[in-house]
Amino acid sequence: MMTPTELAATLPEGQRDEGAQLIAQRIVPSALAEAPDHPRIAELVEARITERLASTGPEHRLEALHALADEIEMEDLSRTAMKLAIARFVHDGHHLSEAARDWLTPAIERLSTAPLRAIEEEAVLHEEILEEWRQRVQVEQPRVWTGYRTAALHARYALASARTGSFETSSGGLHDFLRATGATTQHFDVF
Repeated sequence: MMTPTELAATLPEGQRDEGAQLIAQRIVPSALAEAPDHPRIAELVEARITERLASTGPEHRLEALHALADEIEMEDLSRTAMKLAIARFVHDGHHLSEAARDWLTPAIERLSTAPLRAIEEEAVLHEEILEEWRQRVQVEQPRVWTGYRTAALHARYALASARTGSFETSSGGLHDFLRATGATTQHFDVF
């Protein structure tokens, strides 16, 4: 993978350091959170960065990197919310069909054996992070908010399920998981 400095080289000279920091401190860590050593994911992150920069005029590239960082952070929050909700479901002893077992990852299996308090605290922490993301992005990146508000709502509901253990209503990927388990849940449409 190219270094953050190499990736930021297409930004105007006075913005390159900030762009490289943004790539190194926000974009790459969020994108690689689930699989930091997976070379294919690193390649995809690099391609996403270079495509975004190539499709944007030089005077708007730093802004484009900020938007990409916010998008990737939301994607990471969504993955974390799902992981926590599924771990809580498994922790609480709900039946898993064979189809639902396909959703389990080693990280979810480890988390599902943690003390309940740890799952709840992690859910609360990520609810706070999600709310901070929402407040900031609605003001600073309204286009990102428009594109990711549904994902943010799905993440919020999944985190609430992880925190409370209530799976009576669900949306998004969590609803798909619950249907795979055979659980009875009401679908909450989020548009």
